[in-house]
Amino acid sequence: MGCQTGIARQIHRAGGDLLALKGNQKEAMEAVAAQFTKLDALAEDKHENGTPCPALAAVAETVELSHGRFEQRVCTVISDLKWFDKSWKWEGLRTVVRIERTTHASEPAMNLVARSTTT
Repeated sequence: MGCQTGIARQIHRAGGDLLALKGNQKEAMEAVAAQFTKLDALAEDKHENGTPCPALAAVAETVELSHGRFEQRVCTVISDLKWFDKSWKWEGLRTVVRIERTTHASEPAMNLVARSTTT
């Protein structure tokens, strides 16, 4: 589904709850990407220092080995949107979600690694 604010309002009022943020919302995309980068750096820093990382986001991970390939999926959900000064533009916005998928083919001749991120 698109991410124009008028469309978002119609989807919310009709009971829908999923939008995809795309490049046509440049400032919003940059703000969301920067927040995930900040969270990633903070989590990495806390992990390296051995201190517990505060729960700034919920994270779920799945790993699957099937049909000759390894696939890892990581879903990160940010519910505290105080940092997102444009959140008012999307009626009903409560969370921002990032889905990352990393795939490794087990075929030696293929030597394929694919990574995709959806925000």
